[in-house]
Amino acid sequence: MRFFSYHLIGFLLLAVLLIALPLTVLTTQQQQEIRQHAPGNSTPVVMPTPLSSAILTEKSSYGFTLHKNFDSNALAEYLDLHAGWVRIQEQWDEIETSLNTYDWSSLDEMVKRANDNNIKVDFGIWRAPKFRAGLRCAEDNNTLFGPSVGTDYVASPDVFAHFAGLVASRYNGTNGHGRIDAIEVLNEFPFSFYDPSNPNAHNPCTDPKYYLPILRAAYTAIKQNSLGNPILVGMDAIFSQTSYYQRWLNNFYDLGARNYFDFVSLHYYNSRSSPDPSITSGVNLSFKDAMNQIYDVMQNNGDGNKYIWVTEFGWPTQYSGNSNTDYFVSPNQQAQNLQYVLTIAKAAGFIENLFYYTINTQDSYPASYGDCWNDIKVNCSNKPNYSNNLQAYTTLKKFIAANPHLPHLPGSQSRGMDLYPLPTFLALVIGIVGAMLSALLLKDRWKRKESKTRFK
Repeated sequence: MRFFSYHLIGFLLLAVLLIALPLTVLTTQQQQEIRQHAPGNSTPVVMPTPLSSAILTEKSSYGFTLHKNFDSNALAEYLDLHAGWVRIQEQWDEIETSLNTYDWSSLDEMVKRANDNNIKVDFGIWRAPKFRAGLRCAEDNNTLFGPSVGTDYVASPDVFAHFAGLVASRYNGTNGHGRIDAIEVLNEFPFSFYDPSNPNAHNPCTDPKYYLPILRAAYTAIKQNSLGNPILVGMDAIFSQTSYYQRWLNNFYDLGARNYFDFVSLHYYNSRSSPDPSITSGVNLSFKDAMNQIYDVMQNNGDGNKYIWVTEFGWPTQYSGNSNTDYFVSPNQQAQNLQYVLTIAKAAGFIENLFYYTINTQDSYPASYGDCWNDIKVNCSNKPNYSNNLQAYTTLKKFIAANPHLPHLPGSQSRGMDLYPLPTFLALVIGIVGAMLSALLLKDRWKRKESKTRFK
């Protein structure tokens, strides 16, 4: 009777395995939902489905890069679009106004506004105050990184880490000032020396050896000050143009950078050569080629389980007296470009978040960026008619409604998403245990039978 009970339990668990296995295999239809542009690999890569309940309760994978203008107007647009992330670019020199004197009031307000509405926050640390500048380029007469060489002021690694630690400690969700979910270390810094007229030129000041010590120190400080619920750390933004950035990223990995960031940030701007993001033209890559080339480098360096965040992309709809708007597009072209990028990002499987640049530029935006540059909602000629939606706004709204979360590839780092749903995973484990138990019981039964035969 005892043997019969154990054997029955074993076979029941084996039955669970047989039920669980089909649940873990994607259907033929799901296998057709393949990333059609797998970089450097013609083998189909299958998307896992469905997402766990944890990620389904979150806001969407989309948002905007904003300066200090995540105000009530921007919030209304976020709620209307169901946008789930905001990338805030308040500068370091706007927070630390004099040595060791900090004004957190604006950032506090924006973080609270996001937290109160279940919107996640990505914050970039960039543009150090002049009195904090300390990084120098040895190959350029020990020149200080700053406006004289076309960059922002950059602090030394230890000073940068100190400020990054202050930010992480203040906004780790436990100290009464709200929660920042991700921090990017600098903004376009290594690429400020890039010469588009000579894309193969190498400026030694762009060498990742100058950036990595800052990233490593900041990463350590951010993680140490958010131990309970670690803040994600993003490496500095990569532009989309030419193989120059592939070369830089490979050198970056060669120096041992892999363990000091959680995602790669991409800024995609193609308007200077061709306004169509589906075409590679001159030094400008199509969006598909840009993201695939970067992900190729990540995979080749054993980092294919990380995601790319497209933290800036966009197109101006009218010239506004700024060189950045020299190659503006029509509102209809802006909407078509946006639709293309959204569709390609969805198919990729390794794009985690998309931040359009930008919206709500009428309030508190630097004049140097141009008048409502790239705004997804308002054409420059329509100020101050704030209610005049551009077509791209409607395009984004419809896309988010149909695709609130970007799909993820198997093996990617989870942000609240399991490769298999938890009940299926448990069933699989139980089933495997059942199969092993059944095998042991059958072996035991065979031995008993053999023993009885010998005894007779």
